[in-house]
Amino acid sequence: MNRITKNRVTAIFMLFIFGISLIGNFFNANNTRADAVSDSWEKPTMKLIAGDGSDITNISNLANYTSLTANYQWRIPDEATVTDGEKLTFTIPDNVQINFDKEGEDKVVKIGSGTAVIPYGTRTGTFTLSDYFTLPSHNTNRTINLSFSGVGLNPSSGGDPGTDPDPGGDKEFIVKTGWFSGFASGEGSEPDQMAWNIVLNQDKKTVTDLKVTDVLGAGQKMDQDSLSLKDDSGNAIEGTTVDYTDNGFVINFPQTFNQKVNIVYTSTITTTINPDEQDIYTWTNHSESSYTGISTEPGGVAVPTGDPVISPANGAKSWGASGSESGHNGSVVLTKVDSVTGNDLSGAIFNLVNDDGNDSTIEDPDGNPMYQNLTTDSNGQIDISNLPSGKYKFIETRAPDNYLLNSDETKNEKEFNITDNQQLPVEFNFSNVRDPSTIKGNVTLNKTASDTGKSLTGAVFDLQKSDGTEIAQGLTTNDDGQINYNDLPAGDYQFVETSAPAGYDVNKTKLGFTISETKTNENVSMIDNKTTSTSVPDKTDTGTVVLTKTDAKTNGSLQGAIFDLVDANGDVKKSGLTTDSNGKITVDNLKTGKYQFVETTAPKNYVLNKDPINFVVKANDVTNVSAVNNKEDDVTIPVDPSDPNNPTDNPDPTDPVNPETPTNPEIPGTPDLTTKPGTGNTLNPGAPVLKQPATNSNVKNNSDNINQAKLPQTSSIRTTFATVTGFLLLLLVALEIFTDYRRN
Repeated sequence: MNRITKNRVTAIFMLFIFGISLIGNFFNANNTRADAVSDSWEKPTMKLIAGDGSDITNISNLANYTSLTANYQWRIPDEATVTDGEKLTFTIPDNVQINFDKEGEDKVVKIGSGTAVIPYGTRTGTFTLSDYFTLPSHNTNRTINLSFSGVGLNPSSGGDPGTDPDPGGDKEFIVKTGWFSGFASGEGSEPDQMAWNIVLNQDKKTVTDLKVTDVLGAGQKMDQDSLSLKDDSGNAIEGTTVDYTDNGFVINFPQTFNQKVNIVYTSTITTTINPDEQDIYTWTNHSESSYTGISTEPGGVAVPTGDPVISPANGAKSWGASGSESGHNGSVVLTKVDSVTGNDLSGAIFNLVNDDGNDSTIEDPDGNPMYQNLTTDSNGQIDISNLPSGKYKFIETRAPDNYLLNSDETKNEKEFNITDNQQLPVEFNFSNVRDPSTIKGNVTLNKTASDTGKSLTGAVFDLQKSDGTEIAQGLTTNDDGQINYNDLPAGDYQFVETSAPAGYDVNKTKLGFTISETKTNENVSMIDNKTTSTSVPDKTDTGTVVLTKTDAKTNGSLQGAIFDLVDANGDVKKSGLTTDSNGKITVDNLKTGKYQFVETTAPKNYVLNKDPINFVVKANDVTNVSAVNNKEDDVTIPVDPSDPNNPTDNPDPTDPVNPETPTNPEIPGTPDLTTKPGTGNTLNPGAPVLKQPATNSNVKNNSDNINQAKLPQTSSIRTTFATVTGFLLLLLVALEIFTDYRRN
């Protein structure tokens, strides 16, 4: 074969290969584009969050006393098509055991966008979509969120979750765990009791001035009779003192101490758990130890540390499951008004937060806080739109000028819901009370004669607060029989006549009136009776008594205490006497003699004082007496662990690991994973025996369901050009081969 022929054959071969590659690129490009329209969103992102709020997603070694929630989120692209009945799958991590409500019963969470089901004992869940995302109002900004409470699955992990249980040769000085130890209605129902275990000084070092402080979080009450302090041999620890607080205790150990300590107690859950309302409930507990000296070796001599060494340990336990979705834009309009007049108020400042129990800030996609320092406009309104469905809360941080910020009783916050089917804005009024110090008023007293009905000049009055505090003295009616007094702050007042015009008797009636936001110009009237020959002087055999009620500790005034006034014969002379805003009761015109005040109703949140208050009324004299009340003790009577309603399910709280032989004495409260929930030793948390994890099913590709008009893309133009070029090159190769054949 000559050189020319050889070169021609080589060129033809190269053209052939190049054409084939271009056609192959056509098929490859089409396949790649099909994947780009894909259902990759169907695989959710997953995060594991510990009870203290920390992210433990990347920690593989989770102790089985680590309380957590497994959170799943799907973000559905706006251009993706979803259908009613479409299924999404998700997997429970191998190091997590979720809480099944009952043995043998699947975990089911129903939300607006569908239903999630995790078959009992498996690790693969299915979320079946409803028609929620097929509605026009739900076709943008679409997300699905599911959360399941659970625990870690490593029975032997010690120390902090995910870390070496024995870093540097020293174990944690204080560790803590908690678990559910009782259920309200039997096996597998909602929990009503928890057990907490604190382990101290695992290395048995010598410490001085050891003290442990324990504080229960909200939603639980300590059962004081259940407290147990034992060493690692199960013997009671002597020489300690225990002081109970409203929500925990403080334990002081002997001055020098070198034993390992197990502290175990139970608490009653006071949170109202609604089984029909899918939610995650979390209970927390904080403990800390303190010592002033410690040895370097077990049992050695303690070396002073200078300042006390404080070591914290936190526990948390969660129950339940929850879910949510977004894709619906809602709006809310808040209007700030005067509580009395209903007038619109501008200048009030609010924050809008999630109503999730933590008042968490609403954030944009970049994590920046939104809806902070919102101010009511000239119409008293804050108008927000495009809120996803969910629970929200307005919190007022500043009241309008001349108004008071609402208190705990009147609430400075307003909760509301944005619902899936919302058509109109959520609208409500938010009221504020006028600051009394900014309210001023005027009063006019009119004095007239009983016989002529005409005005009386020369009557003299004192102006007082309702509690008798003097405001002004010697005020005299003018020629029109009037007294005008201006610029009185808001409050309750009274006129007391001290001298009548000539020929008239003093009217002893206390003439009361009130200055308020709606009463700024008051008119009051009083009539004096004309003196007659049968008029008699004032009696001199009567007196006055003033009782003052105060807090036993703070000495502050107490309003709302109710008393009976009893004479020396035991007869009730007056009943229903109530202390006013200054804690006072004043009784005038009492005949001289011996009396008693007997308290019948204590002020709110105070204990009734059953001791009678004895006093003597003297003629033309004021007798002052006082009484105190103690505030109610918040500590309730602890639950009797020998309650006959649960005689066998109350465990021995002395050793949560194993009543006889601890499986691992270096860590607290290792649960028995082979025990069913709610059975056996209820101080040992149960978990169902897991079956072999189910194999994940393939995710369905829904690209065939996408039927949307699209503009030509640059990649498709290039692919078409390459394909046509490839076919032309192959045609040239065939033509060249045919020409050679004819020549030969």
